[in-house]
Amino acid sequence: MRTNRDQRPLSYPLRLPDELQADALRLLDLSREVVNAVGTSLWDRLDDFGERTNKYAYKQVEEMTSSPQLHGDRQWRCEAEQAGRILRGQAERKKQFALILPILSQGMI
Repeated sequence: MRTNRDQRPLSYPLRLPDELQADALRLLDLSREVVNAVGTSLWDRLDDFGERTNKYAYKQVEEMTSSPQLHGDRQWRCEAEQAGRILRGQAERKKQFALILPILSQGMI
């Protein structure tokens, strides 16, 4: 049996220096706007996200659209990955709802 002395935390809480926090929060706000814009623009193609054409969600998003803001490829990949994961999750929920819809319409639940 291990004691507490053998365990080490995997991460440590870090605080950005005050002079960097404003820029980090600005970037976070911009990223949220991009993820929301991409999700909104691709919502009509939600069923396409039910079929995984690629392991990575960002590649599937990149096949359908490009970044609405030019602020770096890595940043765009992260935003596209987040938007793609959200859309994949919603597509899966839509499939699941389609399975229980007949039961709901018959009043069995």
